[in-house]
Amino acid sequence: MKQHLLGMALLAVSASAWSLSCTPKPAFEVRHTGNVYVDSVFWLQSSVPESEAPISVADLQLQLDGKAVAALQANPQKIAGYTGFQVQPQLQAGGAYQVVLKDKKRDNYAFLSDLANRFTVETKIVTSPDLAWRESPKLIKVRHHSGTWGDSGNVLWSLKTTRSLEDYLVVIQLAPERNMEKVQTFIVTPVSLEGQEVVGVGFGPCQYGPETYVFSKNSTVWATFDLLSHDGKRIPWQGEPQKTKLTPR
Repeated sequence: MKQHLLGMALLAVSASAWSLSCTPKPAFEVRHTGNVYVDSVFWLQSSVPESEAPISVADLQLQLDGKAVAALQANPQKIAGYTGFQVQPQLQAGGAYQVVLKDKKRDNYAFLSDLANRFTVETKIVTSPDLAWRESPKLIKVRHHSGTWGDSGNVLWSLKTTRSLEDYLVVIQLAPERNMEKVQTFIVTPVSLEGQEVVGVGFGPCQYGPETYVFSKNSTVWATFDLLSHDGKRIPWQGEPQKTKLTPR
């Protein structure tokens, strides 16, 4: 239903709001695990540049059935451009929530944010084993394409962990050198693709902002992968960064 509503909303956007038929970009995004629990931690990523006062946790409001409820409390933990926050008191099991901007004028496409940042809280609790890697991530696909509107590309890694992909996020850190200077950090939601659990990053004419990873064909990247549980516990990468040559495959 959520995807259907979002599709309907996108059809209503005027042609002038699109670039190369690209989806308009909301002012913020709230990341969380596929399953949301009463004690879940959420990760705010603002698309507003630093020069224009990025969206902060204080700018957001949590609603239940269209009414403001509870308070959003910023988490001391920050991960690069992502700010963690929780709900105080805890979320209500089975409740259907949405996160909205208090001041709608700060987002030209507030209705897209409202549709995207909705979730329902699980009535169950997490009973799976402690979150850990079963195997290190493996590079499975690199695509790089030059087209009329510019270059595009993506990189995919397969995953094997002790938990369902609905119960964790992955913090991917990518750098051009082994010392991990000039690192780019992404909090990524794992998905199922052709029977595998995968995460990926990429770029393209319609993909811009802090979540974009631009790379050249056959370039080398050093990567680490931290795991992030639903309640914000970060399991750091162990060992040396993975060295990968981004040759299309």
